[in-house]
Amino acid sequence: MLSCLHSANMPLFAKINLEVITIMKLPFAQILNNVIGHPLKTTALGLGLLCGAHAHATIVEVQTVLGNVQINLFDHDPATKATVDNFLNYVEGAEGYGNYENNVIHRVTSSSSGKLYVVQAGGYFYDGSLPLKSVKTGPKITNQPIYSNVRGTVAMAKQSSGPDTASSQWFFNLNDVNAENLDTQNGGFTVFGQVISGIDVLDAIAALNRFNMRSPLDAIPLRDYTAEDATNNVTVDDRHLVLISNILVVNADPNSAATLNPVKNTLINKKSDGSSSVGLWMLALLGLMVGLRRAKAKYIAKEC
Repeated sequence: MLSCLHSANMPLFAKINLEVITIMKLPFAQILNNVIGHPLKTTALGLGLLCGAHAHATIVEVQTVLGNVQINLFDHDPATKATVDNFLNYVEGAEGYGNYENNVIHRVTSSSSGKLYVVQAGGYFYDGSLPLKSVKTGPKITNQPIYSNVRGTVAMAKQSSGPDTASSQWFFNLNDVNAENLDTQNGGFTVFGQVISGIDVLDAIAALNRFNMRSPLDAIPLRDYTAEDATNNVTVDDRHLVLISNILVVNADPNSAATLNPVKNTLINKKSDGSSSVGLWMLALLGLMVGLRRAKAKYIAKEC
């Protein structure tokens, strides 16, 4: 669930007794506006006082059994803010959504050359016994493939049936080569954040042995579990799973993304341009063939 961290030096107006506010029967926004003299929205975003509000440039901490990973989300960019808001709905356990408590990193994939691609989570949680349970999902979201799937970025996972099918699942990119495929495949995958600490934790997770526990857990990383254990059907439990105990908001500073310079996805535009070019060449070739046929027909008629 969402955890809001407040400063010990919180201004006096932020500690207003809510019972007094209730007795006064004035809206909270009006109370703060009367006290500080400017709109609530600016104050709340600047101080991170409203837990339920999605502040810009949010930093979250993914707390795993192997260490913590901090992500700077791209909600400072209007082009990806809807994706970040969707992710935060699960972080907060908003109404109609599941949450990421005791979530399982259920998939690590690599290419045929052995280069690691992704570490994936967000879809399943562990409640003390197998099988893993599915996270309750909210509405599917619109694809926003603005940024490139390079190492250290976080992107939404989705179904193969179409680009606008992402809900709760997401993945870490562990190799720059991912961009060659993921920036264009199925409409491109939406990158919505960047790892700012803990990339070594992800590399450690990726280095774990992977096992086939049947789809969709056919490449699940496990701790302290061997091929011999699998052969002997040793029960997998929390000693072996790579668990995410929680994901917490640790910083809602609007300027936390000021030093970031995420790589833009340029491949998807090139692919579109290339498709258009191929289409024009096909039309030109077709026109040439029609012209040649007509010329040949006239020639044959003249010969006859």
